[in-house]
Amino acid sequence: MTELLWDEAIKRAKSLDALEKPEGSLFGLPISTKEHHGTKGDNVTSNASYVAWIGSKHGSIQLYDILWDAGCVYFARTTQPQSIMHLETSSNIYGRTINPYNRNLTPGGSSGGESALIGIRGSILVNLHNRRVKFADLTRVLAATLVAAFVVLLLTVVYTVSSRHANAFPLVDKRPT
Repeated sequence: MTELLWDEAIKRAKSLDALEKPEGSLFGLPISTKEHHGTKGDNVTSNASYVAWIGSKHGSIQLYDILWDAGCVYFARTTQPQSIMHLETSSNIYGRTINPYNRNLTPGGSSGGESALIGIRGSILVNLHNRRVKFADLTRVLAATLVAAFVVLLLTVVYTVSSRHANAFPLVDKRPT
């Protein structure tokens, strides 16, 4: 985990509790996010595990705005490998993310921080086996997760191409011919 958003999560939860009735399909659902996507809030930074990008201002992405409007509560930001594209989660900033079940292994790449969080039972996803969870709730969470994963993939490509970091991942060979 790169950042625990404790104060922000409590503030958001209190603002949602103050509403007369629940609003949004993800009302009050605690969600963790990858560090490189940024998040809602003031003074948000993101670095995608590049040392040179430490402290770079980064606002929210459209997916997180949609989830926010649906009523979610962001509570943590998790690690990812440098460039977000690797088979293990290791970076020069956060070090190696460890698999909570076997310290000799990593929890995987790209979403390794998220999977480690699930492994230590720090995510709402570990509670989905509870019989008190209604099927409609489970379906909504799984559908939102699948849509979110697809949108994150698309937005990552768009961000890479159109942002100030476009030269980090050149998609066109710019060598002179």
